[in-house]
Amino acid sequence: AGIWVARKKENYTSLKRASESELKLLNKEIDDLKKRNMSLKQGIADYKKEIQKSQGDATALQEKKAGMEETLTKLNDAKKAITKSLNVAQAQYDEWSKKSGSQPNSSKELKKWKHKIASLKKEKIIFEGNIDDLQAMSASI
Repeated sequence: AGIWVARKKENYTSLKRASESELKLLNKEIDDLKKRNMSLKQGIADYKKEIQKSQGDATALQEKKAGMEETLTKLNDAKKAITKSLNVAQAQYDEWSKKSGSQPNSSKELKKWKHKIASLKKEKIIFEGNIDDLQAMSASI
């Protein structure tokens, strides 16, 4: 019985450690993505103003478009990294939710974890929308 209790405690500690570690990573990624989304929104607004000012100046418009294309390349690379990170977080969550079964407080830990994954997914959707907006602006030049 002592071995079973020790193993169960070890599993609980592992879930707690895993969830704490993943929650820290997810919180950082969510905060970073929120900041990136705010910055990108402002960047899009700035591009709109610059495009309006450059109407009729083909050279200036082409320079703006080139800048947008460069930004889009970087944003699409970031999107791939975010997708990978999200997939890893989901896989970790899935693995631990299978392992945790009857551990005390496991549902509490897993709910926090699941909520953070959902928050990251939400921010990723906003990020993708911003990328789409920038692509549409670039295509319209």
